[in-house]
Amino acid sequence: MAKKTLLFFLRKAVNPFRGARIAIKRRLGMLGDPVILPYNAYGTENKVMITGAVIEDKGLARPEPGQNMWKNILTMVKRYSGDELAGVRVEISYCGQKVIVKTNERGLFHTILPRRSLQDGKISDSVSFKLIDRLDKGGKTARATCKAFIVNSKPDYIVVSDIDDTVLVSHSTRTLKKLRVMMSKNALTRSPFEGVAAFYRALNKPKEGEERPIFYVSASEWNLYDLLVDFFEDKKIPAGPLLL
Repeated sequence: MAKKTLLFFLRKAVNPFRGARIAIKRRLGMLGDPVILPYNAYGTENKVMITGAVIEDKGLARPEPGQNMWKNILTMVKRYSGDELAGVRVEISYCGQKVIVKTNERGLFHTILPRRSLQDGKISDSVSFKLIDRLDKGGKTARATCKAFIVNSKPDYIVVSDIDDTVLVSHSTRTLKKLRVMMSKNALTRSPFEGVAAFYRALNKPKEGEERPIFYVSASEWNLYDLLVDFFEDKKIPAGPLLL
């Protein structure tokens, strides 16, 4: 409780400085291009929860085999260096619907939309995003797309799994070792627990053609989203919504 209270007041204290910093960067033409990051779109046959963020483009590249430690450190610094853009509007299009949401003080946005048929009777689970507010001068309008993860009917079970020290070796209780691993390794060199990929594929195995859904939860920051997506893909661990 004390830790959460401290974090709350720290965020409140930092927000005014972040707003001033962004205003100065805009005035000097130093604000990076805004990008929309769709984090999750998931739901049932009736409705879908959509989550994402608007941030400065950090110029992150996908990890490469044999990438050296200094490049890994630079990449991790980039993950935390870009400013989240608060109070900007994003248009979300899904199943023939369009809504406009505004990012909160951490650059995040959320909405819940009905899942329904289009005019041709089909259902598309593609979600589109467009930035309404222009934050740069003469730049292109930021856009993004993602696919909604739908849990159909009533599966016999749903898997909800932690990530740190459950799927991904993180050394959560050893702060210095955790920081060293975070800074020196990337999605291709981070280690899963032995056998976890095969075990989760077995949990995810389709029944009557339908995969059992897996949701992953973690106290990690959204800044690590791209690393986790690449890690799951590289280690062939079944994908699912990440709730960070």
